[in-house]
Amino acid sequence: SNSIIKKYKTLDILINNASINNINNESQNPEELSYNNWEHIIKNNLTSVYLGCKYAINLMKSNLQYSKIVNIASRSGYVGVPD
Repeated sequence: SNSIIKKYKTLDILINNASINNINNESQNPEELSYNNWEHIIKNNLTSVYLGCKYAINLMKSNLQYSKIVNIASRSGYVGVPD
């Protein structure tokens, strides 16, 4: 974060646009999905957003009027699919 401030003086926008469903072409069926794959998915899809926001907010405090955080989600949050 210090390197961002030194180089750019402020952080104006954070866009969270990362999502994965699977690694190693593993089944998405909860009975077959490995815990390691589950952890990888959660870290990529949720923890990365949390950490990005956590550290970006601190860098954005000096410019709150213009700073924005955009979280992009897929339609999978609204439409169920098998497995």
